[in-house]
Amino acid sequence: MQESKYIQLIHKKITGNINTEENLALTEWLAASSDHQKTFADLEQAWQLSEHYEKSFTPNVDFALLALKKRIQAESQRVATESQPKPFTPKAKLSTISNKTPRSPRKLYRYAIAASIAILLGLGLWNGLPSSDLFDQQQLTLTSTDKTQFVEMEDGSKVWLNKHSRLTYLKEFGSNQRVVKLEGEAFFDVAKESSRYFVIETAATKIKVLGTSFNVSANPEKGATTVLVKTGKVRFENLTTEASVDLVANEKATYDHHRKTFKTTKNQSLNSLAWMSKELNFRKTPFSELVIDLENYYGIEIDWKDSNLENCRYTSLFNNSSLEDIWTALETTFEIKIQRKNVKSFKFVGGSCK
Repeated sequence: MQESKYIQLIHKKITGNINTEENLALTEWLAASSDHQKTFADLEQAWQLSEHYEKSFTPNVDFALLALKKRIQAESQRVATESQPKPFTPKAKLSTISNKTPRSPRKLYRYAIAASIAILLGLGLWNGLPSSDLFDQQQLTLTSTDKTQFVEMEDGSKVWLNKHSRLTYLKEFGSNQRVVKLEGEAFFDVAKESSRYFVIETAATKIKVLGTSFNVSANPEKGATTVLVKTGKVRFENLTTEASVDLVANEKATYDHHRKTFKTTKNQSLNSLAWMSKELNFRKTPFSELVIDLENYYGIEIDWKDSNLENCRYTSLFNNSSLEDIWTALETTFEIKIQRKNVKSFKFVGGSCK
């Protein structure tokens, strides 16, 4: 969005945080139009009036513009109403005429823009303001603890949030793109719109799509972010260098935060999305892969070095099954003993491939 780009540059200029390249771009923009120069002057003046507020923040311009447009629309309607001719009402004295010059609708409109942007950017109202009639647009946060969460957004996109994850998004998206922020893991089924990208931002990466379904796992503690595409096409980008890879259905890429590199593979596991589907599907699966899938799905650790199952394969389908159901099936199939070491740790002993 062009207007948001230059609003950010004006903000950087006013606060003294603009670099040489950005300053050049802003200078060219100001030279292109007297309206641009007036906008800069209005913003600078409004900013100076709000200097007593905290300035140490990163402006969320897209959100600010959404709220701003609501205020501009309301201001325009008010100005239009005020400018309509009013019915003549006779007065007792007609000789007294006011010398005050009424403010023009254009000046009122420009003042609304300047004041609104300065206040929105300067005060960070999208983060700290309690719910009120001033803003229809709200930043929402969905947080999951020990259960997965589901949300359908205003554009029709659906999101399943895995346990211990957080999703931040706007109640209503902007006109140029649809942006959300993710901490943890989520599956996205994005409603297709040719005019607005859907963008998922994580700590180190950005995923951009028009309409598709895919899984994102952002794990800063492990220094990696992984994207798995179920349908459609996804662009997976590094926020710092803007290096990227394009992924299609059944492809997976992992971004290493430290090496700043991507690794792309074909998705071989049937259970990559088991956390969402609640279904575990094994088809002649090597026992080593079976163990990994069980550990990931149930959040447990399995010690199986004392078993005789290295060369075994397993076929079965479990739908929303408890861990006890899994243990019963494995003990019956492989004649193994499963010992509980603690709440989240188990040991397999003996057994054989039939």
